[in-house]
Amino acid sequence: MSEVQIRVEFEDFYRENYRKVLMYLCKHGMRTDDAADMTHDIFVYCWNKWDSYDPSKSAPSTWLFMIVRCRFKNYLRGRRESVDIDELSGVLADENATDMDRAMYLTQLREELAVALEQLPEVPRQIVILRYFKNLSWEETALRVGVSQGNARVILSRTLKKLEALLQTA
Repeated sequence: MSEVQIRVEFEDFYRENYRKVLMYLCKHGMRTDDAADMTHDIFVYCWNKWDSYDPSKSAPSTWLFMIVRCRFKNYLRGRRESVDIDELSGVLADENATDMDRAMYLTQLREELAVALEQLPEVPRQIVILRYFKNLSWEETALRVGVSQGNARVILSRTLKKLEALLQTA
């Protein structure tokens, strides 16, 4: 394949996936500016590794999102500081705490939660997201993940205990 063909192929790949990567990072809690910077860095990395991509092993989007997830997890690990839940609740309840203090603690907690959720298997993670972030009923949640309502409740109960443990060890 000629250099021009490779460049055109990569440009198509970039146009098709840029917004998807950016939206993924924003959806997972990154600020838009940081997400744009990371998206740029990811595509530079992909361009540098384009010749090593093997289409017989995975689709281009699968290869890309393996890179995105890895980079995002590294980003979170680098920014992570342990969250003391007691301190957090104290700051949120403290009448003298500034809005900036509250926002910092909530952002930190959201990042910790995103990392902990990523460590869960797919079905438990989806149940948490559907129930707590999308406010779906038990019936809708169970239907979407393909389990009974009773099983969804049991899975959620166990998952919340796992999340608590993950957040305490973070």
